[in-house]
Amino acid sequence: MELKPLSILNYMSSTDDSINVQKEYESRLNGYSSFKTGLFPMLTDKNKKQYDDYPIFFIETRDISRLNADILKKSSQIEKLSYSLPGIAQESYTNSLLTNEIQFSNEIEGVKTERKEIGTIVDDLQTNNKTNQKRLVSTVKKYIDILNEPEIRINDFQKLRDIYDKLTDG
Repeated sequence: MELKPLSILNYMSSTDDSINVQKEYESRLNGYSSFKTGLFPMLTDKNKKQYDDYPIFFIETRDISRLNADILKKSSQIEKLSYSLPGIAQESYTNSLLTNEIQFSNEIEGVKTERKEIGTIVDDLQTNNKTNQKRLVSTVKKYIDILNEPEIRINDFQKLRDIYDKLTDG
């Protein structure tokens, strides 16, 4: 059975008295396959009143479990394949991923960049060449610094926040 979003149930409840949105919310929030994140977004209701009483949570459905298993399997395959590549190919692959990640992030944020511009900065910084670029250098440096950490384990949201802060610093 597919769960309807709570927003749809809320809308439906205006014409159907059998729908109790608060009860459904509590049921989902406290369900066996629910995960509370510990993050509380600032919400605004239709009367412009703001509150942060509701945690962000998700329900791990069969589809999510299946997709997670597929991601883990494919990640393992990619990791094995990458170790079989010569060092120069590994570096080239990493630089390509880094360039794509920065461009996609910038695109989401509305920052106009070109792959070539980012790629040049990545190559210059990876080879310790002096770069003539000013724009994006601090962003690329932060990504490279994080890549060069021996191992990053994210065990809580504070660690995720620390990484985010490193990437957006400056």
